[in-house]
Amino acid sequence: MAKESIQEQGSHSTPEWTYSKTQFATLVALVYFTLANLLACSGGSSSSSSPDPVLASLCSPPLVRGSPLTDALNSARASHTATLLTNGMVLVTGGSGASGSLVSTELYNPTTGQWTATGNLAVARTGHTATLLTNGTVLITGGSGNTGLLTSAELYNQTTGQWAATGALAIARTGHTATLLPNERVLIAGGHGSSGLLTSAELYDPVTGQWTPTGDLTVARTGHIATLLTTPLPNGSVLAAGGHGGTGPLTSTELYDPANGQWVSTGDLTVVRAIHHTATLLQNGTVLVAGGHGSTGPLTSAEIVTPSNGIQVRLMWDFASDSSVRGYKVYYGTAPKSYQQAIDVGLKNSYVFSGLRSGTTYYFAVTAYGSVAEGCASSEVRKTVF
Repeated sequence: MAKESIQEQGSHSTPEWTYSKTQFATLVALVYFTLANLLACSGGSSSSSSPDPVLASLCSPPLVRGSPLTDALNSARASHTATLLTNGMVLVTGGSGASGSLVSTELYNPTTGQWTATGNLAVARTGHTATLLTNGTVLITGGSGNTGLLTSAELYNQTTGQWAATGALAIARTGHTATLLPNERVLIAGGHGSSGLLTSAELYDPVTGQWTPTGDLTVARTGHIATLLTTPLPNGSVLAAGGHGGTGPLTSTELYDPANGQWVSTGDLTVVRAIHHTATLLQNGTVLVAGGHGSTGPLTSAEIVTPSNGIQVRLMWDFASDSSVRGYKVYYGTAPKSYQQAIDVGLKNSYVFSGLRSGTTYYFAVTAYGSVAEGCASSEVRKTVF
């Protein structure tokens, strides 16, 4: 590799969205094979009185029909929260019961499979959020109580099993999202308030126990999802996608930049997803959005979202003359000779970085690799993006 060159792209490019289809034929084959195994293990409709020994071995140990997977909750509830604690237990809080919103909370012990009651919430609530903080406490925010929407927030102490009040939200809300940021603050966004759908967002500081307003969403929404993203986007960027807006179910998405506290629009989903869809951050930095309720009912569709703030940089280099080269790796970071990660681009001589932070200087280097080893890095190049 004799040279590297950087070419900056337009500042308002459209993010990439890739549609993902379910492999139905594979699924059917898997289900058929599983049913065949179960029939063989139980004798099925075979004329033989004993199951096929090969298939039977796939079912060992035998299935115990009707046995419960674990013990039942102490209280029937829906629209509650469940949080995995640092001690391995699961904390379930509030929700709706037979007589209204609940104050009760329970702990699940995965070792014994038992549920035990723990301290009651100060306020009965459903449709709230629960966030595990870095200090091990659990933050409960908002929701709907037996007297209406709530501004109150509470903290759960794992050691004492008790709840304590903390600073109240500025605006009562339910159906909002809560995202723990890398700076240990919690971002609350959107939801449904006393006067309708909300654009407002707030930040919780666990040190002071207080809330401060941050930038508003570009679109009022509830029932949306919020996903904390990884680099190369600014550290702490959050993707909000879908939900229900003032005009109905939404396809729109937006990005929160913790550096300036602002939200910016970033592309649309391929279909509207009003509520109950999921979003999973994948290892390559993209987000898998699946299912939910659309304009005509529950959805089977899924899609891959590639978040971008519109800033792109193209890195290019010469192909190596050595025929043993099997591919190239691109390294980048925000300090000289200090790279956050390597991206394997295969046998290409260019790579486009999306979602870089405006006003930041990035440093890049490229290596070639063969079937046995990786070569030395190229000369480092840098680019300040705007």
